[in-house]
Amino acid sequence: MPFLLFLTALALAEDAQPAADAPPEVAPPEVAPEVPLDPAAPAPPPVDATSSFGQLLSMFHEGFDLSAYGDVVFTVNADTLNFTSTHFNPIIGAALHEDVYAEGEIEFEDGGTDVRLEYAYVDWTPSEFVSVRTGQFLVPIGDFNDQGHPSFRWDMVTRPSMGRSVIPAVWTDTGLQVMGAVESDNVRFDYAAYVINGLGARPGEDSVDGKFDATAVDPLLPLSANFDDNNRDKGLGGRARLSVHPGPAHLEVSASAYTGAASSDGGDRLTLVDVAWDFDVRTFGLRGEAAQSFDDGDPLERGMYAEVWGRIHKVTPAARVDVVRPLRNAAAETSLAASLMVAPRTYWTVRAEGQVSVVGEPRPTLSLMSAFFF
Repeated sequence: MPFLLFLTALALAEDAQPAADAPPEVAPPEVAPEVPLDPAAPAPPPVDATSSFGQLLSMFHEGFDLSAYGDVVFTVNADTLNFTSTHFNPIIGAALHEDVYAEGEIEFEDGGTDVRLEYAYVDWTPSEFVSVRTGQFLVPIGDFNDQGHPSFRWDMVTRPSMGRSVIPAVWTDTGLQVMGAVESDNVRFDYAAYVINGLGARPGEDSVDGKFDATAVDPLLPLSANFDDNNRDKGLGGRARLSVHPGPAHLEVSASAYTGAASSDGGDRLTLVDVAWDFDVRTFGLRGEAAQSFDDGDPLERGMYAEVWGRIHKVTPAARVDVVRPLRNAAAETSLAASLMVAPRTYWTVRAEGQVSVVGEPRPTLSLMSAFFF
């Protein structure tokens, strides 16, 4: 309906040309502009053929949200002594109807040298049990990828290592997703099922002539940029999550999986399986995740992390262990990280984190972060 009104507004705005033998039209009386829904808000500008798209849409009085998050990180190790403007990501949302909501996020990373669309989708929620999402969205596999915004959703500075080598976080893709939840007393079950373009190899560093290269470093990470599908096979996946709230405690357990062909000829079927858990009691918690990838049914890479955290007023200490086995029959890589997050204000946090490898070269790294969101 708003689309029809929009077309009508454009049609009425254009100057009609009278026929040569027709009498000139009498100018209609001036009509007062429509009173906005909020009496205190200024009336939208008059609509004519030169009005901008935003001015035309203002006639429909749709809800509009603008938020953002950003962070700056200072990194110190044997090779680096550097400030990085890691993120500034605006998030725009609009309530198009009582059951339709649209949202998008634009990423400005590494000082604006890397600009891309993180996600942009429309949700239609015909009932409390089901919602249909179309567009580009965060792929709901595991827990970290679906909430992969460390600046304001994560306690630590760095991301789990398995999010680089096993699950290609942060992974967004384009397609269709059906999701929903059923809740009763202290128990909630939510689900998601999707069809997307899927992970795809293209000629370049991630493949050889469009063939998936399992021997590359972090072979799955570049495959997540398959926004124009490289084959006729679609990626399929889903997640099921159970949440229980016994008294002051909160426990979540989820299982998710994905499968799809990666090579341009429709071969090299990649399969990912993931289990995740999150337990907390008021100001203390434990979370973790484990995942395994397969190439045509053969084990490819696997990894896991476990994090423990506590919260004392505005201070949150946390520690994490990461274990990744990057290639078939290769030695596992293990690292430890400890962090301290302080929230001087509600929407601003500062963090310090130290990370060291347990196996192989230690390569200790210190990271300092200042992050905000609004």
